[in-house]
Amino acid sequence: AGFQRLSDGSEIRAAVRSSGQILIWTDTSLHSMQFIGPPFTFGFKQLGRQCGCVGQHAAVDVDGVAYWMGASGGFLKFDGSVQTIPCTVEDYVFNDIRLVPEIFASVNSDFNEISWFYPSSNSNEIDRVVTYNYLEHLGQTMVYLLNLMLQIIYLVLQLQQHLRFKV
Repeated sequence: AGFQRLSDGSEIRAAVRSSGQILIWTDTSLHSMQFIGPPFTFGFKQLGRQCGCVGQHAAVDVDGVAYWMGASGGFLKFDGSVQTIPCTVEDYVFNDIRLVPEIFASVNSDFNEISWFYPSSNSNEIDRVVTYNYLEHLGQTMVYLLNLMLQIIYLVLQLQQHLRFKV
């Protein structure tokens, strides 16, 4: 057994398997863990600073490129270097968000999209989503989509619960 202390960050927030490595995010940084063999088994390398991940489910890998929601705001990617993803709705998203570990990222490879599902600042439930098309990233920006389906499902569930208590 043994241990390895990462050079930046106070807690590990996420980890995702990528091409030939495991990417590890702390609250403030990104690190790579690669198999190097005995005697240390794994080697660690810091890949970026001030680029932590908001939570354990807020990062994904698509064909060796990692995408995540930043712990201090913003959307980032790693394809050999950490880069900020340009986003015209970033202020809209981050001015009305609860940055909690329950933020989820998902990949829809049929449409080349990554979506982050998150709660607005006054909600205890996930009620919004922002989606990014990763193949049209050149000159493109993120598109904010209010997830109407989530709101409709939530309202239907509330109505069902309300009607159940009235009977």
